[in-house]
Amino acid sequence: MLNSKEKIKKFTSILNKEEASYADSFNSHINIAGGNCDYKFLKKLNSEKDIEYWVDKLKSRIVMHEDDDMRISRTLWVSPSSVIDIIRKLSILLMVCSVKTMTMKGMTL
Repeated sequence: MLNSKEKIKKFTSILNKEEASYADSFNSHINIAGGNCDYKFLKKLNSEKDIEYWVDKLKSRIVMHEDDDMRISRTLWVSPSSVIDIIRKLSILLMVCSVKTMTMKGMTL
């Protein structure tokens, strides 16, 4: 079993390796996040293999989540002009609803 310093050293050495894939591009972000959390998550990991597996699994989840986001955004893509049109219509609808509510309560503008 590794002590805390050995775990941190192994964790940072994995993340400081030269980038070989797209998933490795997240290494610096993961390293910063680990430091911000005081490496508390390493307490549950007992060996170098556990740490390597944890880092690989995290990077895999990040890439898969990003891929899901891209797939969703391509499916639901709306042009900027459509978004502006939707916002205008919602604004008008909200103003109309506000005026009706104020009128029902006996208020005036």
